[in-house]
Amino acid sequence: MRLNRLLLIVFGSLLVSIAGADRSDPLLTRLSYYEPLSYSTHHLKTGHLMIKRRSVPDDNKLHFTITAYNSTFNLLLWPSSDVFSPNVEFNVHQENGDIKPSNYDPSTFYKGIIKGQPLSSVHGHIHDGVFDGEVRTAAGTTYHIEHIMKYPGVTQHVPAGTHSLIYSDEHMIVPKSTCALKKVLFDKLQSIQATGEPIHKKPRPLTDDEYYENERVKRNSKKVNTASGGRFCQIFVAVDHLFLQHVVGGSETMAISEVTTIFSSSQNIFQTTDFDSNGQFDGITPQLVRTDILNRDSYNGKFRSDNIDVNRYLNLWSEIDHSTYCLALLVTYRDFSDGVLGLAWVAQPPGGSSGGICEGRVRLSIGERSLNTAIASYLNYGARQPRGVVTITVAHEFGHNFGSPHDPESSQCSPGGSGGNYIMYPRATDGRQDNNDRFSPCSINSIYAVLTTKSTCFTNDGAFCGNAIRELGERCDCGIGDQTDCNRVDPCCTAGECTLNPNAECSATDGCCVSCQNATAGYVCSEETECAAESLCTGNSSTCPEPYYRNIPCNGGTRFCEEGQCTGSVCRTIGLVECQCTDSDKLCQVCCITNDTDTCTSTFELSSAGVLSVPGQYRDSGRSCNQFRGYCSDSNPPTCIGVDNERTLNDLLDIFTLETLNNVINWLKSYWWIPIIVIIVIIIIIVLLHVTYRKRKPLKKAARRASSTVRRMSQSGGEERPARRGGGGERGGGERGGGGGAGERGRGRQPGTEMREILQRLKKFFPRGDVDLIVQVLRAERTEVKAVEKLLTLGYKMKKVPMPR
Repeated sequence: MRLNRLLLIVFGSLLVSIAGADRSDPLLTRLSYYEPLSYSTHHLKTGHLMIKRRSVPDDNKLHFTITAYNSTFNLLLWPSSDVFSPNVEFNVHQENGDIKPSNYDPSTFYKGIIKGQPLSSVHGHIHDGVFDGEVRTAAGTTYHIEHIMKYPGVTQHVPAGTHSLIYSDEHMIVPKSTCALKKVLFDKLQSIQATGEPIHKKPRPLTDDEYYENERVKRNSKKVNTASGGRFCQIFVAVDHLFLQHVVGGSETMAISEVTTIFSSSQNIFQTTDFDSNGQFDGITPQLVRTDILNRDSYNGKFRSDNIDVNRYLNLWSEIDHSTYCLALLVTYRDFSDGVLGLAWVAQPPGGSSGGICEGRVRLSIGERSLNTAIASYLNYGARQPRGVVTITVAHEFGHNFGSPHDPESSQCSPGGSGGNYIMYPRATDGRQDNNDRFSPCSINSIYAVLTTKSTCFTNDGAFCGNAIRELGERCDCGIGDQTDCNRVDPCCTAGECTLNPNAECSATDGCCVSCQNATAGYVCSEETECAAESLCTGNSSTCPEPYYRNIPCNGGTRFCEEGQCTGSVCRTIGLVECQCTDSDKLCQVCCITNDTDTCTSTFELSSAGVLSVPGQYRDSGRSCNQFRGYCSDSNPPTCIGVDNERTLNDLLDIFTLETLNNVINWLKSYWWIPIIVIIVIIIIIVLLHVTYRKRKPLKKAARRASSTVRRMSQSGGEERPARRGGGGERGGGERGGGGGAGERGRGRQPGTEMREILQRLKKFFPRGDVDLIVQVLRAERTEVKAVEKLLTLGYKMKKVPMPR
C-alpha cells in the first residue's frame, strides 16, 4: 500500500511538471538561426507620414539602414501599388454576417532596392516605423524581416527593445513535403477535372480601346500573347479565423499586410519569367483584387471546424463561386496530414481537364464547383512556419493554377546540384539556391501553353507608368526607381516618365532596337522555328515584323503548326478534325473524323491504311476520354480511367483521405504528449498489479496448504460445515435464534457445539490471533477453510500441528 501511494505521488508530480514545462516558440523549430533587430523607428514613421501627406512631392523615397548578419544594408524604399488592382477591396467579415471595409492602408506597402546593388529587391510594409518584409541581395540571398509581435514566445530570448526578427533562407528548416498533389491525389483530382462541364466561361467583351491596345501589343511587342491580350490575373485572397488568431494575433491590418507581402514575392517570380522564350520578360502579373478576413461563421460556417483535412478544405473553398476572379487563394493555420502546406487545381490547355486560371464554374453531378482555387497553411507538424516557407508554398500552388504539374525527374527540370531544383519540384525547396524561386523549362512550357489559350480573363486594368509594362501611350516603361535602376531594365528610357531618352529612337524592349537606335535592314529580330519563318527588321522601324506562320506538320509529323506553335493535332496533317473514339480498346488513341464515312477513326487504323504517314498516336496523359467520362493514364500505352459521375466530389475525396482518421492524426500531432502519459499510466498500473500479485501469491499458496490440512482434520471428525450466525435455533427448524447456527434436519449435533469446535481449532492453529477477530472472520467467510485463508492473508502465522493418524 505504501509503495502504491509513493508511485502515485511521483506520477502526479510528473504530470504537474509536464503541464508546467516551458515550451519554446514553434518558430525556433523551423529556423536554425535568426537575429534580433532594434533600429530607431522614428525616422521610418515620420518619413512614411510625410510621403503619405505628400509634403515632399519631389522626393518620395525613404532611406534607412539595417545592420544584421555582420553586414549593413542601406535600403532605398518608395511607395508601390503595383501589387494591387486599381479597384482592390480589403474586407472583414462580421459576426452578424455583414462585410465591412478593413482599416488596412495600402500606402504602407513599399518596394525598393539595396543601395549599390541594382539587381537587389526589397518589398514590405511599414507599420509604426517598423519594416516588415523581404530583402533580396544582388547575390541572391534572401532575408526575411518579421515583426516580433507574431512570435510572442521569442521575446524572452532577445534583448529588450527588439521589435523585429531577421533570418535568411539558408537558416530555414523546410518540411520535406509541402504540396499535397502527389501521384495518387493528382490522378484523382484530374479525374474530377476531366469530367466537369463548364457552366459559363465566356470572356467579357473588349472595349474598343482594349481591342486596339491588344492588337498593338500583339504586333509591336515580343511578349507572350495571352488569350485575352491582357497581362493581369486578378486574384482573390482570403484568410480564415485560425490564420487571424495564430499568425497575426488577431490584428486585421497585420493579416492583410502578411498576405500582401507573400503575394508580392510570387508576383515578382511571374513578372520576371520569360514564358515564350524570346529572351524578354513577359510581364505576366498576378494582382490582388480582393482580400477578405473570414470568421468562423463566414460562408455558412464552412470552415468553422478546426480539423478539416486538406482535400476537404480545398473542396469547401471550391464550393464558393469564384468565377469573377482569375484565381482564389485561401490561407489558413491548419496542420494538414503528411506535412502538407498547400494544394491547388492544375490548369490545362483547352481540350484537357478543367481547372486553374480563368476557369468558370464547373457543373459536377453534386452541383457547381470553382476549380480556379488554391489553399496554403502556416502550420506544419505542430510548428508555425516562417513566412519564407509559406512564400515558396504559395508560388508553388500558383504554378499549379497556371498550368504546371510537378517537375519530372530529369537533368533539365530537376537538376539538383549547386543550382538546386526549381519551384515546381515535388519536394520542398528552401529558396537558398538559384533555381529555387524560378520555373523550370518544363514548367515554363506547360504554363505557356495555358497562357496562350486559356487566359481569357486576364486584363490590362493595371496600366500605369512605373509597372515595368509598356502600355498604351507609353514609349517605354522601366518600372519604379531612379535612373540607375532604369538603366538596367531599359537604358533608352527616362525613369518615372515612360518616355525615351533625348538621343534614343526606340526602346530596348522593341524587337528592332540596337543601342537605342533602329536596327539596320535585315537584322534578325525573330529566329526561325519549325512553325515560323525568321523575321527581319526593315531599317526604318523598331517594330519586329510579324513572322510568316507555316501551316505544316511538325514534330516529325505527329503535330501540326498552329499560329506559329507546334500544338495542333496530328489529324490536321491530313485535313481532318480530332475526335474521341468510343471503342473500349481505342479510348486513349488519337482519333480523327474521316470525310468519307463521317466516323471517328483511330490514327492507328489510318496509319495502317496508309492515310497517315506517321505511326498512330496516343492522347496525352490527363486528357479526357470516353466522351469526357474519364481521363487517360500516364502508362504506356495509356488507358482510359473511368469516373463515376454519380459519386460526389466529397465522397471521392473521402475514399482516399479519411477525414476522421486525419482528424485523429492531426490531434495526435498537436497533443502527442497525452498518449505518452496514458501509456506511462498503463505501464505503472501493470507494474503495480504484478508486484501486488507476486506479494500475495506465497500467502495464497500457504493458505491452500493450510486449508488442505484443516480440511483433512475436519474430515477426521466430521464434514466441513458452514458457520452460521444465531444462538437458539430449534433443532431441525432452521430458524434463527440467539446463539446457535441453523440446524440441519437429521443432524445429531447442536449448531452451537459445532461453532465452538471450529473456534477451538482455529485458536489452536492461530494461538496469537485475537478471539474476537477470529469470530468476525469466521462469520464473514462462512466456512472454516476460507477463514484459515483469510487469517493467513492478514499476516497471522499458523502453528504446526501433527496430523491425526
